[in-house]
Amino acid sequence: MMPKYRVWDEYTGRIHDVVGFDFIETEVHYENYAEAEALIHARDFKDVELMQSTGLKDKNNNEIYAGDIVEFEDEILEMPDDESVIGTINRAVISIDVVNGIQLKDFMFEGAVSENDYFEYIDIKSFLRYDCEVKGNIFESSHLLEVTE
Repeated sequence: MMPKYRVWDEYTGRIHDVVGFDFIETEVHYENYAEAEALIHARDFKDVELMQSTGLKDKNNNEIYAGDIVEFEDEILEMPDDESVIGTINRAVISIDVVNGIQLKDFMFEGAVSENDYFEYIDIKSFLRYDCEVKGNIFESSHLLEVTE
């Protein structure tokens, strides 16, 4: 599978699909659909944030990229009787690590930040495909990760 990328360009304030790289000029090339006709733009690597596709899709068939914020429902036992199950809406950021592969980080549980190793033992690919929904990304939707009082 050929890796897919997109970039966050702070200058345009948008995310764009990458169409190519120029390693000699250290540029990334992307299409800008915001203009009347799609034009190919070149930006220096240092001026954009590269986001690699995980190769996976969420429960709505949206492609999942590094930097995406996913939302999922988690059933937890409500104290004190341990029999009342309640659902909570939670969020996490997708990360791709060269050694460990696809990971979830920066968890939000009911508006509070939690440990990063919450899903250490799950099948991450099945979890993302069937239980998660992409809600935004860390560049355009960072407010989704803010702690609420």
